[in-house]
Amino acid sequence: MTGNSTVTQASKEARYRANLQGEIDSSALYRALAEIEADPRIAEVYQRLAGVAEAHAAFWRKRLGGRGRRRMQPGFRSRALAWLARRFGAALVLPVINALQQADSSQFDAQPEAAVLGRIEGSHRGIGGNALRATVLGANDGLVSNLSLVTGVVSRLPASPSAWRGSSAWR
Repeated sequence: MTGNSTVTQASKEARYRANLQGEIDSSALYRALAEIEADPRIAEVYQRLAGVAEAHAAFWRKRLGGRGRRRMQPGFRSRALAWLARRFGAALVLPVINALQQADSSQFDAQPEAAVLGRIEGSHRGIGGNALRATVLGANDGLVSNLSLVTGVVSRLPASPSAWRGSSAWR
């Protein structure tokens, strides 16, 4: 093996490990969201997202061969987001998760192995992980937008209900 191919192999291995860690983090976070979700349909979506992340983790472990055997734990960011979700609710962390997912998806665009994974998924599932994420996180974006709109309108209302009739907010 030449020095250049050793560097290439080491950088591939580092990338595979980073991808594996990302999937472990995603799976743990989606499982935590499923545990706290009151709506069983949404909890099921989170469970499916966790399953997709676990399948992706298996893909990266296989790419690592024997070098990916050591048990990896969710990282600090993932554990912190899960704690915040348990403490304050999923609505608090979903915008952060959405931003992280968007950043991660652009990172995978340049990886040929990730493209292979996407093609495999596309041919084996009716609704893929990305579609599930888009459903959950897109619904959250709508809720946050509506909440922001309502908050803005309410903040312009007078403090006293008796003064609402003459308020400029109603004109």
